[in-house]
Amino acid sequence: MMKDKGMSWNKIRAEFRKKYQSLPKERQKSFLRFLNREYLIPTAELGVITGLKDYQIKYILYKDGGALDDEGN
Repeated sequence: MMKDKGMSWNKIRAEFRKKYQSLPKERQKSFLRFLNREYLIPTAELGVITGLKDYQIKYILYKDGGALDDEGN
């Protein structure tokens, strides 16, 4: 993805942060799930992007859909 955009990871992360912050509160959770499932961004990086704590991110990711993959992770 970084090579496709010709950007460094820090710039891409900043772009995700701007997008997340520009969304209304009700859509931020959907965007968080999207980043985790489509881009496979781990919770530690999601914390940097969103400003949420690790336990808050895990609650959002697991609350509605249960486990994120077949192994239960």
